[in-house]
Amino acid sequence: HRQCGAGETLPRPSRSGQGRFSAFRDRPRSCAERRRPAPHSPHTSPQSIQNTHQCHDPWRHTLRMTTSPSLAGRFIGPIGAVAVLAYAVFAAVQIQVLNPLATMPGYTLQEIHAAVAQRDSADTMGWGLMSVTLAIGPLIALIVARLGVLGRLSAGTVLMIMLGLLSLGSPGYFIASFPAGMTLADTFMVDGADHAPWGRILHALSTLSTLALAGLVIARSVRASRESTTGEVQNTNSPS
Repeated sequence: HRQCGAGETLPRPSRSGQGRFSAFRDRPRSCAERRRPAPHSPHTSPQSIQNTHQCHDPWRHTLRMTTSPSLAGRFIGPIGAVAVLAYAVFAAVQIQVLNPLATMPGYTLQEIHAAVAQRDSADTMGWGLMSVTLAIGPLIALIVARLGVLGRLSAGTVLMIMLGLLSLGSPGYFIASFPAGMTLADTFMVDGADHAPWGRILHALSTLSTLALAGLVIARSVRASRESTTGEVQNTNSPS
């Protein structure tokens, strides 16, 4: 823009130019632009500056709504975490209580532990390995449930992770129960496998979780394939 000289006036813009300028002037301004006061404006009052800092940004509200958790996400996470925790607790009871009693019928649990302690061996009932192995799943489940409640993970993702943790419960149970089974086998000269039938419940639950997870993955893949195919057809039919 050039400056006016002495006695010279700039030509007024045309109506089309005024329309463009007015459209630019009347456009919706962002919150950052509204917060920025005009420099060196003698009409800017402290009250107006305070009002500009209290403006409402609709985009911020939109972003907050897109990350809000759904009703399914609020329930699937806690229910899945409780299921994984119950699985781990029942596995610990099966390893340390139910299976030793089924291995040596007629013995009390105190007599079994006393017989194990009297052996001149470093074998134990594997409390350390069992505790660490069985605690991994509940910790992950609690973190995933928290993220699902906060809306950081979708309900479908939370469900898939919970089913995956339950599916891995069967190999985790095998690792956690191995020291106790070997200790009972060496102490009482019996088979180190499970003698209590309750371990089959854990294996059956892991199998069902694996099948459900596979079905969910297949369903998601088919739905994603259909959506991509529909999008390609719409792009092909749309005028160029």
